[in-house]
Amino acid sequence: MARKRSGESSQPATTEATTPENGQAKASPSKKEAVAEALALGIDSPTQIAERLKTIYGLEITTSYVSVIKGELKKKKKGKGRKPGRKPRAEKETAKEPAAKPAPAAKEGGLTPQDLRALTELASRVGGYSRLREFIEILADVR
Repeated sequence: MARKRSGESSQPATTEATTPENGQAKASPSKKEAVAEALALGIDSPTQIAERLKTIYGLEITTSYVSVIKGELKKKKKGKGRKPGRKPRAEKETAKEPAAKPAPAAKEGGLTPQDLRALTELASRVGGYSRLREFIEILADVR
């Protein structure tokens, strides 16, 4: 628990204050609500806000506490109070197309299933297997 300052009375603060206009008791808002009300009226200085709360509501509040409340109200008005962090790694990878895996190396000069698929596609592009054989023979002569 915090120690009491010398000069403070041991009686708890009352929640009612008298208004200067009519002398009747008026329910006092919380300190946070009172600071928000003063800010809404256009009073920005913590010193002026503390003086206003003391005269109108009888609330004892330090200027540093007024500044703390102002900061909290700003954060609440702004939103979360923090900037968003980095996106999770999984989201970045799903956005990209998966890269094609390289074909496994053929054992001892043999063909892989991917090689056979590529030859079939090539044959359909050149006009059939006989045309593909002609191109392969020409390639063999060039070597």
